[in-house]
Amino acid sequence: FFFDLLGKYWAKFFYPYPLKEFHAFSQTVDLTSPAFLFGLVVAGGLCALAYMFWKRGQGTLLFFLVWSLVFLVPALLFLDRLGENIFAERYAFGPGIGFAYVASAGLVYFLRSKKQTVRYAAVLLCVVIFGLSITFVYGRNGIWRTEETLYAKTIEQNPDASVIRYYYGVLLGNKKKDFLGARRQFEEIVKRNPNWVRIDLVYSNIADVYRDEGNNARAKEYYL
Repeated sequence: FFFDLLGKYWAKFFYPYPLKEFHAFSQTVDLTSPAFLFGLVVAGGLCALAYMFWKRGQGTLLFFLVWSLVFLVPALLFLDRLGENIFAERYAFGPGIGFAYVASAGLVYFLRSKKQTVRYAAVLLCVVIFGLSITFVYGRNGIWRTEETLYAKTIEQNPDASVIRYYYGVLLGNKKKDFLGARRQFEEIVKRNPNWVRIDLVYSNIADVYRDEGNNARAKEYYL
């Protein structure tokens, strides 16, 4: 899984769209899969880049490149201890600082080029990156406005995000008193992912919803 996940994280650094709260990651072993091979290429490229920085005496760049890798170690090595969502933005924040520094140094290199066309191209790239970042990040503000909007958008983008759907169901049932909506979310988890690690809590919450609706007979079926 190490190389698969490494490749995914670095691909997101370069192309983070679409922005999501939950990213699916399948922990399967396939040494011929494109994801694994791409991860190998990324690992080789990072090693080559680190060697180049070291040979040229560019200690600061080497430091931030290593920084970007060190802060990814928890997500890459401790898969079973980080919960269900191991491919997440929260694990990319620290490494992103190192990546941003190295990428910025690359842009500065081209901005200082003696060739005018190269400098213009670098400026244009900076303007495009800045414009797209502002556009897409600003658009996410409405999604993060409340827990409900965040959960609803996340499961729209990734219907198999069972943990997010579970929290959404709990929110609907406990805070919104929307028992029908809550039950639909829990039942959707059972339908999509019957072997989910927290499926017992899902059944318990379905029973709670029936109990709150006054349907004690149905509640008893799910409690048992």
